Amino acid sequence: MSSFEPHLIAGLTVGTIATGIFSVDQYPDWNATLMLPFLGGLCGALTPDMDIKSHSSMFMYLLYAIGATYLFFSGEPFWGFLLLLYSIIPQFFSHRGFIHSGVFGIISSLGIFAASYYNFNNLSLCITIATGYFFGFLSHILLDEA
Repeated sequence: MSSFEPHLIAGLTVGTIATGIFSVDQYPDWNATLMLPFLGGLCGALTPDMDIKSHSSMFMYLLYAIGATYLFFSGEPFWGFLLLLYSIIPQFFSHRGFIHSGVFGIISSLGIFAASYYNFNNLSLCITIATGYFFGFLSHILLDEA
């Protein structure tokens, strides 16, 4: 079982790899191109520990609050509400239960793909974001097993 720091480093590494896979030339907004896959890997690596009070969960709730606030004020209250709803789901499960399963990783990766495709309408960017999230999620599971 790993602590916060290895999960953070693994998520940042996976997100960096996902960012490197996506060519900057394919999407004109370089901020989204570089940051979103990076954040996808980070969020994927920290999401499984949102079902307990930990550094990971505090960090993730802060990210979700910032993201939801941004969505509410940018005219996307539906997506802000969904983000807040998604953030409370882990509280309904025991630690190392459903939130630590591959099924949840796949479901949440597909949700991230759908939400990012709705916002960016760029298939390769959205696949990269969702893939970064999924491999970040898997890195968490693998580090917990080690």
